[in-house]
Amino acid sequence: MTLGASTTTAGDTYTISASIGTNPTGGYTINVTQPGTTLETITQTSGSSRIASITKSDGISGINNVTNYGYTFAGGGSSAILYSQPTYIQVIRNDLIESVGLFTGTGTGFTNGLGYALGFPGNGGDYYVSAGSIMPMSTVQGSAMGYLYVTASQTGNGSSAYQYYASNEGFPNAGSGTVCINSIVTPATTSPPNYPPAPLPFDYRKGELSSEQHYDNSGNLLKDVYYYPQYNTAPLLSTPAFIVATRSIGGNNELLGTDYSLNTIKKTSMQTVEHDYNQGGIGGFVTKTTNTYYGSAFHNQPTRVVTSTSTGDTLATNTSYAQDFRLAACDAISDCSAGYNSTCSSCQTTYNSAVTTCTNDYTNPSTGLSTCLTNAVLAMWQCNTTARTSYITCRNTNYMGSNNAFGACHTSAEVGADATLDPILVLQDESSNPAIEVTQWKDLNLLHASFAQFNLSTTPSGYVYPGNTQQINLQASSPTFTPAAVSSTTVAKDSRYLDEIYFTFTNGNPQQVTGHDGVPIAYIWNYNNSQAVAKVLNATFSQIAYTSFEGNETGNWTYTGTATADASAITGGYSYNLGQPSGSVSLAGLTASQVYIVSYWSKTGSAFTVTGSTGYTQGKTITLSGGTWTYFEHTVTGVTTVTVSSSGSGVVDELRLYPQGAQMTTYTYSPLVGMTTSCDVDNRVTYYTYDVMGRLRYIRDQDGNILKTIQYHYAYQNPASQ
Repeated sequence: MTLGASTTTAGDTYTISASIGTNPTGGYTINVTQPGTTLETITQTSGSSRIASITKSDGISGINNVTNYGYTFAGGGSSAILYSQPTYIQVIRNDLIESVGLFTGTGTGFTNGLGYALGFPGNGGDYYVSAGSIMPMSTVQGSAMGYLYVTASQTGNGSSAYQYYASNEGFPNAGSGTVCINSIVTPATTSPPNYPPAPLPFDYRKGELSSEQHYDNSGNLLKDVYYYPQYNTAPLLSTPAFIVATRSIGGNNELLGTDYSLNTIKKTSMQTVEHDYNQGGIGGFVTKTTNTYYGSAFHNQPTRVVTSTSTGDTLATNTSYAQDFRLAACDAISDCSAGYNSTCSSCQTTYNSAVTTCTNDYTNPSTGLSTCLTNAVLAMWQCNTTARTSYITCRNTNYMGSNNAFGACHTSAEVGADATLDPILVLQDESSNPAIEVTQWKDLNLLHASFAQFNLSTTPSGYVYPGNTQQINLQASSPTFTPAAVSSTTVAKDSRYLDEIYFTFTNGNPQQVTGHDGVPIAYIWNYNNSQAVAKVLNATFSQIAYTSFEGNETGNWTYTGTATADASAITGGYSYNLGQPSGSVSLAGLTASQVYIVSYWSKTGSAFTVTGSTGYTQGKTITLSGGTWTYFEHTVTGVTTVTVSSSGSGVVDELRLYPQGAQMTTYTYSPLVGMTTSCDVDNRVTYYTYDVMGRLRYIRDQDGNILKTIQYHYAYQNPASQ
C-alpha cells in the first residue's frame, strides 16, 4: 500500500493501518513516504532591548533634561551585532571519535548514522536540529546582541559617540553573510566544531571601549579618545577539562567526549590617545598619550602610568602595592607549574609517537587502527591525569594546605620582621593589596613620593591598619631615588622620607590622627563603635573623656550607675544622676602637671564637686520642655584622677574633659535615623528633627529657634498643599 504524494500534506498527521490474513505464505512490506519538503527562508528584522532616551526632571522648573541614544553608524546602518552565530543544525563530529578511529574512513571525526538530511548526499553521519542554538552563544553582560556604535545627545548641549570592540580580532566584516547556521554541508567541504561543544574561550577584548568622540551643539569635534588594550595571550598554565555527551544509536548509548582547556588572559597595558581640539573645532589640537602598564606578576593593579603631551613632557606615576614586596626565600618555593607543564608535554610527545605505530588494519579488531589509537588516547589521558594529580598535590604541599611551605615561610618571616615589613606580610596573607609606595616623575626626574606605613593593632590584636604616611617633598625635581624594597627583616626606602601624618586605630576606627605639624586630633566612638561622638583638636586620646550617657560606651569615663531616659536631656535622650548609689563619674591616668577643663550641664542649676578644681565658671541657662539646664566649666590641675560627684541629687549631661587649649565637638545619634544633636567647642547645641519617614525636617539652635527647614515634595506637587 502506498499513499501517493498527491494525497498528503507536509506537516499533517496520518494514521496508517494494515491487516494480513492468517497463515501468511510470504513476507509483506509497507513503505510510508512523505513528500519532499522545501526549506523556507524568511528574512526579518530582529533586535534587543535598548534605551531610547532618559528624561530627568527636577519637578520644580518644569524643564526636562533629555538624553537621546542612537545605535546607527555615522554613515547610516545599524551597529547591532550578534557576538556569535547561533547554530540550529549541527553535524555530530567529535575529536575523540577522530582520535580513536571510529569514523567513516575519512578521518574527520564524523559519526556513523543515517546520512544527511535536507537533500544533501550522504557519506554517513548524524546531525542535531534544535530550536535553540546548539553551540554556546557569546555574550557581553548577559546579552548575545550588542552595539558597536552608540551615540548620546542632548538638545543644545552637543553629543558624544562611543565605539566598542566586538571581539579579540576587532570588528566584524560588514555583510559577513547569514546571521545563523541553519544548514549542513558535507564533511569534505567543512570542519564543524566538536559536539558536545566546549565552553567558549575568554574573549578578552570584546565589549571594551575602542574610541569616543565629543561634539559641540554645532557638530564641531571638541575631543576624542582612542583606546588600545594589550594582552598576554600565552597563559603560563592551562587547566585541562573534559565535557561529555551521549547519543542513542539503535538503543545503545554512545559516548562523545570533548577535550578543552581553561586559560586566563592577562592585560599587560592600555594605551589611550586623547585629542583636545581648539574651540569651535577649528585649527590645531593638543594630544595626550597615556600608557597604563600592569607589570606585576602578583596582582592586576596598574603599576605604572606614563603620560606624554604635545609639549614634549613625559609624566609618570609608579605604584608599588603590598603584594609587590616579596620575600625571596618564600618566592623560591616552587609553584609546581614548570614540572606540570613538562610532564604534560611529555605525555603529548608519547602520544604522538604511539599513533605513528598504528596500522590501518581493520581486519584485526584487537590490533587494528581503532584499538591502537584508543590505547594511545587512553594512555595520554592517564598520563595527564597523573600529572594533574601530582600538580595538585604539589600545590597543596607548597601553597594551599593547612601547613603549606609558603605559609610557614611567611609565618617565620613575620616573627623576625620589623614594624614596617610585618604588617605588609600580614596584608599578603589576607590577600589585601593596598598601595604602599607612589612616586611621581617628570622627564625621568622625581617630583614627589609617598610611603604608606601600616601597623598592627592591639585592640583587637593582629589586625592591620594605616599607621602613618611618609612623604618626600622636593623644592626641585631630583634624578635620584631609591625604590622601597624588602631588605632582610625590613623595608629599605629612600632616606629623604619624612613623617607626614600618624594614625592610631581601635576596633577598626581611627582613635587619633597626628599631622606633620604635631597637632593631634582624637576621636571617641559610641553606638556599638559605629559613630564618632567626640572630635578633639590638640589633644591625645588618653587626655580626653566624653559622655552624654547614650549608647553602650562610657567615653573614657568610669561609672557604675545607670543612665536615665530623659526627654528633656540637653543632648541626646539620656541624662545621669550623680546622687544615685555609686553615682560618681571619674577618669584616672591623667598628668598632674597638666591643666584640664571639665565641663557639663547641670539640671539642678548648681555646680557639682570636681576633684582638683581650682574654680569654675557658670554659663548660660537653657529651659527645655521638661527641664532647665545650666552650663558649668571647671579648671582642674594637680591631680591624676578626676572625679565628678554630688552630695545630693544631681542630674548631669554632656560631661566633657580635655586639656586646656584643646577644642572638643560632640554629637549624639538616633540609631537608624541620624544625628540628633551637635555641640560645638563653645558648648552651643544644635538640634536636628526628623519626620516619620526618617528625613531631616528642622535644624534648631539651643534656644529653639529654627535655623533651617527642609520640605520634601513629589514631582509636580504643589508645595502650598503641604
